[in-house]
Amino acid sequence: MSVPTLPQIQDVYVSRNLHASAVVFDPNAPIIIAFSAGTLCRLPFARVFAEKYGLNCVSLACRATDWYQYEDLEQAEQAIRAFTAPFPKRISYGASMGGYASLLTSANVGADVVLAFSPQFSIQPDEDVQEMRWDIERLRIENELGYVHDDLEARISRTADIIIVYDPRDEDKRHVEALKKIRPIQTMVLPHTGHATLLSLAKLGMSSRMLMALLKNQLDLGLAQKQMYAVRKQHIQVELILANKVRAKRTVAKWLLEKFLDSQIVVYDSSYRALLHEAVRLQDADLVARAWLKLIDAHLKLSSELDFMLDTISFRRMYFSDNIFLSDIRQSAPVLVQSQLFATVIDKLRSAVADVNESREKFFIQLAIAECFHAAQDRDAATQQVLQAVRPFTSWDEENLYAIEALNRYEASASAQMYAERLRHYVEDDITVYMARARTHELNNNWRQVAAVWAEARDKGLQPLKVAHLLGRSLLRIEQYQQALTALQPLLELDRVPLEIKKMEAKIAQNLEMHERSIALHGELVAHEPKNPNYYKSLSMAFHALGDLPKAIEYARKAAEVSPLDSFQIYLNRLEKFR
Repeated sequence: MSVPTLPQIQDVYVSRNLHASAVVFDPNAPIIIAFSAGTLCRLPFARVFAEKYGLNCVSLACRATDWYQYEDLEQAEQAIRAFTAPFPKRISYGASMGGYASLLTSANVGADVVLAFSPQFSIQPDEDVQEMRWDIERLRIENELGYVHDDLEARISRTADIIIVYDPRDEDKRHVEALKKIRPIQTMVLPHTGHATLLSLAKLGMSSRMLMALLKNQLDLGLAQKQMYAVRKQHIQVELILANKVRAKRTVAKWLLEKFLDSQIVVYDSSYRALLHEAVRLQDADLVARAWLKLIDAHLKLSSELDFMLDTISFRRMYFSDNIFLSDIRQSAPVLVQSQLFATVIDKLRSAVADVNESREKFFIQLAIAECFHAAQDRDAATQQVLQAVRPFTSWDEENLYAIEALNRYEASASAQMYAERLRHYVEDDITVYMARARTHELNNNWRQVAAVWAEARDKGLQPLKVAHLLGRSLLRIEQYQQALTALQPLLELDRVPLEIKKMEAKIAQNLEMHERSIALHGELVAHEPKNPNYYKSLSMAFHALGDLPKAIEYARKAAEVSPLDSFQIYLNRLEKFR
């Protein structure tokens, strides 16, 4: 496929809540209408894929994980429908929250086909699907936004072809069953992938094939299912030994590292990232450099092979370029600088910048180069790299936050302040700013600074329930239990306290020696997760502290029964000696 070099790029709809942006290569070809999901909510979903292969795409991003429950959603739908009306075919596309949105808006945007991966039927707590995930987000929407559009039965298209991809063993099955009751759909099942069906297909290089086949009216779901099983079987055989060793927390021998680094296998995922982590642990600069060269080569290969490699949508970009890639380079750069291959790695990274087309992907690779210069104590070069990276972005983009954080660390405070002012014009006091700020500290495992960020957001009154959760979580990480309990109060005062918050409260009660409260809370948790031995042990410890040795032994025995770990049996033996 020849890709036009000058696509038309324009905003279709912009508000504080929603941002629809379009890239158009051929007005006579079909167009993808893509919906962002989860932690990717502010990013233009599917734009990487579209820009790379010359496909038309409108991408709807949203301010937060609000399941698109904004008053102005209908205005955005009208704008998208008007923009896409001249195109011969409209394919709505998304995963999880984005899959839900692709179904929810399908009638109003005039979709001809909907391809949804692991979508929700509804996010309200009183629906038949009995959804327990995202409890905090759903309660926050209920209390702070209202379910203004959450009526799939009324809003779903009655004429579009609908294809749902899901794991029949996952909780998503209930959503699919509810959807089948309101209209006919086609399904493709991906057993043992859980909720991450799109990511699983992307790792196999299959999701892009499905979307391309849809665009060409050539998608055969039965054939796609068989191809998926065949590719997955081969991929699993490649993925393994190292991942198993890392899970078992055994150090990988240097000879095994070298064997993997010299192999022809080129995959960028958790198994092969572990190569880098092991090399850093061994403090072997040349091994670190070789691991980086392999990972960069993996990225370039994956970026260039549509049919066989993982090239799809924003998932790959986020996993390669954002949280994982950037944290990896920060961790390994000080060792990498000592290698004779340091300059080669820099050249490879620069080559990667030249070879990718998507601006956000370029941004994070340039930040990786800046981290290398920073580790080599060349702050001027690091600063210039960041300024060059951030230049293409607008005030809507989170990339400004990454740039500000990097510039401050490189002591380029004037430049950092310039981008802080730029960002403030559009998203001042937006919780997304605080999320991005907190994330940079999380990558460095600086939980005290994370707590300070969320304390500031709380003081400004931003999304009280979400901030209460995030502040409480960060305070727990630094073992400030009383402060965490205070932070969680807005959630603890709800009529229905989310399960995740009960887990946090139970941990606090245990550490503050609130034994009776700990017993009550862990009793509730056992009812939800009867196979978790830690809850039984916590109950045992609380009863032991209250002097009820028989009860303590009873729950210690249950912990030992449900877990094969020796630690639970040792704890039980110790208690029985008190008899």
